[in-house]
Amino acid sequence: MTTDGTNAAPRGSWMWPGMVFVLLGLSCTLVVTTVFLAHRNGGAIIEANYYEKGLQWDEHKAELAKSEATGWSHAVQVSRDGEGEGTSWDVLVRLVDAAGETVDDASVMLNVYHVGAPRDVRAVGLSAEGRGGYRGTLEGFAAGVWSYEIDARGAGDAMLIAKGGAHAVGG
Repeated sequence: MTTDGTNAAPRGSWMWPGMVFVLLGLSCTLVVTTVFLAHRNGGAIIEANYYEKGLQWDEHKAELAKSEATGWSHAVQVSRDGEGEGTSWDVLVRLVDAAGETVDDASVMLNVYHVGAPRDVRAVGLSAEGRGGYRGTLEGFAAGVWSYEIDARGAGDAMLIAKGGAHAVGG
């Protein structure tokens, strides 16, 4: 009871129960935001034809060992294709054999995806431009980190199968 005879609650007594509801609301908001961000690009990625790839794993490992035995190496350069805010990228892959000589007679295929959209895998055939360089254009990709797989096959048994990442800086 107060001095004036009323049963008023002490000043600020509503603050602590209110704080509990504010914290619960904040927690729920963070959970919903986290779930939304985790699933906005489709959620978990399942390898396409994973069963077939599993059955042919021994052949794939033999091919990787053969690729490593050739001693080929690669370098990837990514740059904006032209000016403006388009999403076209110029990709240059340089191949060098074990002796340090450029590889000019290969057939080069590049499979690439942006790490923000791993379901959007694009295959690009690269054209030879001399001095071990193979060039192609990627359309519709955002700036950022990309993952790629190169499949380069030369005369005879020479080949390179490599995976890596490249960073494309946006303009």
